[in-house]
Amino acid sequence: MSNWLVAVDESNYARWAFNLATSMANPKVDVLFLVAVADDIQSPVFAIDSASYAFVKDHNEALERRCKSILKFYWDKAQKLGFNTHLLMGWSTHVGESLCKAIEEKNINNVVLGRRAMGTVKRFFVGSTTRYVLEHANCNVIVAKTPHGPPEEHESIREKVVELEEIERQRRIKEDKKLVNNEDENRKKTLDEVKHLEEKEKERRLKEDEKVLTQEEAERKKNLEQVKKMEEEEKERRLREDLVQHNDKTIKIQVYKWQ
Repeated sequence: MSNWLVAVDESNYARWAFNLATSMANPKVDVLFLVAVADDIQSPVFAIDSASYAFVKDHNEALERRCKSILKFYWDKAQKLGFNTHLLMGWSTHVGESLCKAIEEKNINNVVLGRRAMGTVKRFFVGSTTRYVLEHANCNVIVAKTPHGPPEEHESIREKVVELEEIERQRRIKEDKKLVNNEDENRKKTLDEVKHLEEKEKERRLKEDEKVLTQEEAERKKNLEQVKKMEEEEKERRLREDLVQHNDKTIKIQVYKWQ
């Protein structure tokens, strides 16, 4: 069993490298690794203000989508050929070094590169990258310099990648709409729960206020009864006192008259 690694982008050179690798490898026993690396443009130069940061962010997101579309394109081809396929994606300012790291980590036995590329994804196949891998990779390095593959194959990888990107874009739009709908439903559910809790709290406060008013009313009634009772007692006391005084005065008058 051998592990094969093919570096891919959207160029014809990548297609030749893939076709060469899959013609040499055995899908029944060999394992195929497909790798795409995007230019990492993040640096202090690009992070000086929010506009530059937004540019870097948008640029990287677009490259990530492009890399994934390319990998998906070649993964479909590898699956049709019956290969056990693994996809690798990375960001780097030094592609040759990244490839050598992948070769070492995945125990690659054979790596296939194109000679050069003109794609927007990181250019694997420029001379410096190929030379670096030839000199530093601890495995067999095969460079595809000429077209390889069935002569009837005339599909445009760039067009296919654009098609896959559009499919991915539509999928993301649907996913975003679904997320928005879920957020709206969750927001509505939360508002309903808050409204329900507010109604319950309002009812609780009303009952509590009624209870307090009832207690206050009972206390007021009790106080009024006590005051009324005290007033009655005071009235009776004064009547008795007035009666005594009246009697005293009456007695005095009677005594006075008899004198």
